[in-house]
Amino acid sequence: MKIIFALNQDTTKADMAKIHAAFPGKSIQHLSGVYSGESENSYCIEGDRETLAQVLVLTQQHNQESILIVSDSGKAGLLFCDSGEFQKLSGIWQEVEQSMTKYLDAYSESNGKYYAVI
Repeated sequence: MKIIFALNQDTTKADMAKIHAAFPGKSIQHLSGVYSGESENSYCIEGDRETLAQVLVLTQQHNQESILIVSDSGKAGLLFCDSGEFQKLSGIWQEVEQSMTKYLDAYSESNGKYYAVI
């Protein structure tokens, strides 16, 4: 599964240092994203339930609202950090045209490609 999250420290460098300390040797993908209409740096890590549990602890330490979880089939949901509540999202995580992003309140960009749950 893909686990997409933000830390929102002062710099991307600080975020990456914290993430790499928590996940040594894991591949971390930096994304530029929008969540609830606000721009933010976010990060994607491939993992299992154990990885998700570690990400949850890290995001709770940084007062994050939620984590986006995307299954291998593209089904997605939000795990809310404070309550542990999971909200399944309707739609599939998929590549979208950049022109479509102006109509979305949440999406991610990586290497010039845009992704959203639609």
